[in-house]
Amino acid sequence: MSETEVINRKILELLQKGELDRGTALTMLKKMAPVNRDIAIIGLACKLPGADHPQQFWSNMENGISSVVPFPKSRKQDMDVFLPEHLRGSDPYFSGGYLENLDQFDAEFFRIPSKKAESIDPYQRLFLETAYEALEEGGYGGTKLHGSKTGVYVGNDHTHRMLFSYLDVQRTRDADTLLGSWTGILASRISNYLNLNGPSLVVDTGCSSGMAAVHTACQAIRNKECTMAITGGINLFLYPIVQNSMLETSKDTTRVFDRSPGGVTWGEGVVVLLLKPLQKAVQDRDHIHAIIKGSALSNNGSTSKLAEMSAEGIRNAITDAWEDAKIDPETITYLEAHGLATKLGDSIELSGITSAFRTRTDKKQFCAIGSTKGNIGHLVAGSGVASLLKVIGALKHKTLPPSGGFQEPNPFIPFVQSAVYVNDRKVAWEVEGTPRRAGINSYGYSGTNCHLIVEEAFSDNGSKEVAVSKTTSPEKEQRLKMHIFTLSATNETSLIRLVNAYISWIEDHPSSAIGDLCHTANTGRGQHEYRLAIPVTSLEELLIRLQEIISSGIRYLRDKGIYAAGSSDTAITESQRRKQSETANLLLQAALQDRKAPVEQTEIAREICQLFVNGAVLDWKLWYKDSSWNKLSVPVYPFNRTRHWAQ
Repeated sequence: MSETEVINRKILELLQKGELDRGTALTMLKKMAPVNRDIAIIGLACKLPGADHPQQFWSNMENGISSVVPFPKSRKQDMDVFLPEHLRGSDPYFSGGYLENLDQFDAEFFRIPSKKAESIDPYQRLFLETAYEALEEGGYGGTKLHGSKTGVYVGNDHTHRMLFSYLDVQRTRDADTLLGSWTGILASRISNYLNLNGPSLVVDTGCSSGMAAVHTACQAIRNKECTMAITGGINLFLYPIVQNSMLETSKDTTRVFDRSPGGVTWGEGVVVLLLKPLQKAVQDRDHIHAIIKGSALSNNGSTSKLAEMSAEGIRNAITDAWEDAKIDPETITYLEAHGLATKLGDSIELSGITSAFRTRTDKKQFCAIGSTKGNIGHLVAGSGVASLLKVIGALKHKTLPPSGGFQEPNPFIPFVQSAVYVNDRKVAWEVEGTPRRAGINSYGYSGTNCHLIVEEAFSDNGSKEVAVSKTTSPEKEQRLKMHIFTLSATNETSLIRLVNAYISWIEDHPSSAIGDLCHTANTGRGQHEYRLAIPVTSLEELLIRLQEIISSGIRYLRDKGIYAAGSSDTAITESQRRKQSETANLLLQAALQDRKAPVEQTEIAREICQLFVNGAVLDWKLWYKDSSWNKLSVPVYPFNRTRHWAQ
């Protein structure tokens, strides 16, 4: 580690211990690194085979679980009608890593008429929902980014959709159906819904599209084209019959770098990340999952045939990423491979990785290697970002998961002469004197290679802490003695599910600060028709109130400090809403007046709760003015999905 890195780490450790205030720490960091190019990952969401959220996905990875299954029966009924006569009565669908319920969507939440929702391709619907989940997970849901210079960068290989797409399902080809399947709208629908003013584009480099989108987003942030970025990748197989498969589909378990690799197994999924400059994320007290140190793209040129892998192209992407990240390659102790799961493809990739390390070090077998392909299949444009999500989990849990399906090394790959070895079991990720760092490979048929360098964020349960500080401002604690916790949804079902999710979260995080939790729930979410508000002084009290709601149902229980209202209760005119909002926002300001008596502050909090459930739109910036609360990774909105499929 360089002298600058050592000093930076020391500054951050002092910040975590409370021996250095945040303002001084930021000033020192800026002086040490005049141009800090690090990017923070502050929001995560996914829909992957066998996993509806990142925590579930990590659990599957660390336990070596395969989510490759036959084509879901629930989806066959919509696709069987398109089978040619000679395939009817058989089972022509290939096994893979599939998602369930592609026909479902929460049109009510996004205020899209049901008929119009049916005309929108599942790609757009699923990416819209997952992107919003990532925003909420990062604490930026609702209208928080409204009008901001936030960019949207989506990786999508749309080639196989030329064989079959959602347009083939629909009977009409009007403006709604065309826009609903338009490739460029995949990104722009997010920008339109959230009123984002940064660049909005779809990246297609084949299988490396998702990672290329992440790289492009990072470059855009560094070039100040946008202040934050929503990025990720998505892949679906609406009509997954064997004859439509470009590569031979595996009839066996996929085992990357194995003696019997098994071949390609296809998969579906979407992963979305919310990115922000690291220094700004620290300043804004965001929850940081991991840090992107650098990345690079390369093309094979004519070093290989078109659509074939090139060891030279892979090597160039890796070494360029090291240069961009300005790190010592010997500090990379895990590498997530693309992992095509063919003897030739695996050999070429390993050759490129080995030659990259040989340009910088003679050390052997110090870097573990693995791949997600044996767990979830090849997600095409979503494969690289799924790999990134796996690495984020490994960094946060300080654990290296087993490479899916691996049993015995490919004898044609000289691992003993390489810097890498296949990690075949779950082990603690040990490092000495440096932060945990990983590289991620992604390759596309276009000849475009992408490599990303990721570093652990300081976690709140370890010795390193950059994500959030557990301490809160003494002045703030003195001024705000009563907290307000609010939840809202577009229907009672989602609100009840949200309450249950928070009960589970609090039980799993009993030492969290009540101020941090309320701040995140209030400022990082939308304000919908079905509402709940609770004035509380502690996390324990909040847990009791939420449990009372589940036992008694969502209803007004003021004697127990619970304020609730449904859609009809908040059905007021815009004029009434504006007046109630003005009153509530004046109360938000009044609550922070110096030396406000606890009893008086409690009464103000109760009045605010009442106005909120009556339909007032609260400007939480007034309540949290000059605050120092941290953003937490708390439950996101539970969509109430129903069937929306072309009839």
